Amino acid sequence: MQHPVPVIIGGKGPKRTPDLVARFANEYNLGFPEDHEIAPRIATVRAACERIGRDPATLKLSLAMSTFAGRDDADVARRAAATGHTLEQVRDGVNIVGDAAEIAERIDVYRSQGIERVYFQLLDLQDVGHVEYLGEVLPGLPR
Repeated sequence: MQHPVPVIIGGKGPKRTPDLVARFANEYNLGFPEDHEIAPRIATVRAACERIGRDPATLKLSLAMSTFAGRDDADVARRAAATGHTLEQVRDGVNIVGDAAEIAERIDVYRSQGIERVYFQLLDLQDVGHVEYLGEVLPGLPR
């Protein structure tokens, strides 16, 4: 049996996006939100689901976040510099930044808000070590 391709809709629009998500999406992606934006955006999408009689629990929630990971601040600072940023700039509370423990803590915050999937955006596509480090970290994250 063939299953339809999952539809992922993302966006920050306060009216049309939630309505489109409620009607058509399997997954709502909160692309690159600040922490204070997460709960209101989820509430708006869930309300849109309820308006059309859709169970909000049938909608998977995800987010995409720029990620700067490393064993220590020197690794993270090097990765930030490769993208034209300082360590202080990437530690702005928006990006996922740090070592395995910091990443796990951030993922726990997202999970507590109903986020089921996180897309890690790596800005330096030449840094294979970054992918390798995340490959070591990800299996240890809570599921």
